[in-house]
Amino acid sequence: MNDYCASVTCRHQSIVRYFGQELAAESCDACDVCLGQVDLVDDPITLGQKILSNVLRTEERFGADHNAKCLTGSTDKRIVQHGHDQLSTHGLLSDESLSTVRGWIEQLIEQGFLQRTGEYHTLSVTQRGRSLLRREIEPKLLRPPKQGSPRPSGRDDSWNGVDRGLFEHLRTLRGQLASQAGVTSDVIFSDVTLRDLARLRPSSVTGLSRVKGIGQKKREEFGETFVTAIGAYCRQHDVEQDVWGAAESVSQRTVTSPKASSSSGLQAMDLFRKQMSIEAVMQQTGRARSTVVGYLNDYLRLDRITDPSPWVEAGIADKVEQVLPETGIERLRPIFDALDGRIDYDSIRIVSTCWWNRQGEA
Repeated sequence: MNDYCASVTCRHQSIVRYFGQELAAESCDACDVCLGQVDLVDDPITLGQKILSNVLRTEERFGADHNAKCLTGSTDKRIVQHGHDQLSTHGLLSDESLSTVRGWIEQLIEQGFLQRTGEYHTLSVTQRGRSLLRREIEPKLLRPPKQGSPRPSGRDDSWNGVDRGLFEHLRTLRGQLASQAGVTSDVIFSDVTLRDLARLRPSSVTGLSRVKGIGQKKREEFGETFVTAIGAYCRQHDVEQDVWGAAESVSQRTVTSPKASSSSGLQAMDLFRKQMSIEAVMQQTGRARSTVVGYLNDYLRLDRITDPSPWVEAGIADKVEQVLPETGIERLRPIFDALDGRIDYDSIRIVSTCWWNRQGEA
């Protein structure tokens, strides 16, 4: 259990492997490791080299405890007896605790850079480890917890910023999908994920990559359904979407690369760069309109496009731009109302994004 908790490999893979099997995929796209939520050291290559170098300098004849003691600068009887207090690697990690270094050694073993051999479980450097010494490969090593840091309260699912109505709406949707698939609701999304969805309210499938617990597989399977539901709810209740941070202004918002989310997002952006229409991109990608419009808005922000004319008629764009200096673009409903509801939200969002990009160039 300790090894599992301190692991830096896919949790699903670890569980399956424990029972003598192998997970077909490299990543489960669901656990904290696969979602990049673990806290890793900044320079794992140099750290790994220090540990492996110590194993080599002790002639690969000692176990994990001895190597950890040597690296932390111990002068206990056995270290001195073997002359290891004179090694160049002695004390290289003296700023770290013995348990931290011991944990890093276990992580290097788990990833195949070191291996235990013989009756006494002495450490030796593998071929993979020698590649690390040549800086040809990078390990994953967990950053040690800060001293005196509070333990997790178990309330990682804070309600701060969560739209309660949207949460309940999404929970109902989740229940319907689970019933259709014949699975429990948490197989679709956990409550923590639903809270994050109701807090961030992404307007596109690419934006789902910022939500806790949603990897590529679930984005592809459920992304369009949930993004459509979120968009409909937010338009009906005049709720802002893409809330990436309370203090974050529109000009500071960043767009997640489509490479990190789906091949469809990347394909759509390439098509929009050719100024293809929304309908044509829907046909090419096989995606719903709400998803494609989300891709388009990501593209507009990412490439800082200032001309909406390939996707919105000039006369409509002019009308939207006339009211923007007064309404601003933080919320779409005031723009919609200022136009007497005669222009759809998709067109308003597209024109507003291009207009904002143009202000940034001025």
